[in-house]
Amino acid sequence: MIFIKYIYEFLVILFFLIFGTVLESILKSPIPATIISMLLLVLLLYLKIIKLKKIEQVSNFLLDNITLFMTPLIIGVVDKFNYFNGKFLQIFFILIVSVVISMIATAILTTYLVKIFVGDSKNANI
Repeated sequence: MIFIKYIYEFLVILFFLIFGTVLESILKSPIPATIISMLLLVLLLYLKIIKLKKIEQVSNFLLDNITLFMTPLIIGVVDKFNYFNGKFLQIFFILIVSVVISMIATAILTTYLVKIFVGDSKNANI
């Protein structure tokens, strides 16, 4: 019975991915379907239309194993390494700068959202 619950939770997440893909193609949006899908899912979770319990266990599984899902991306970059010939230092610099900017932006946004939704961050169990 627990196995069916996991399948149901995964299908809920998959439904949002498919819906986001359809929405992206209909609207001809420059925003990727995965982003649209996750924004819709977060919105429905925030509005409590979908309960967190409906997707919590599969979401935790996916987050715990995210490095496994990144492996094809890394292999693809290594496979196309010859395109980076002579530009390694430039690309490395761009990657470092973009990671630092992303980390700073994430920290600021997370702090802001915690203050809004949780209240005083000193009392929050984060």
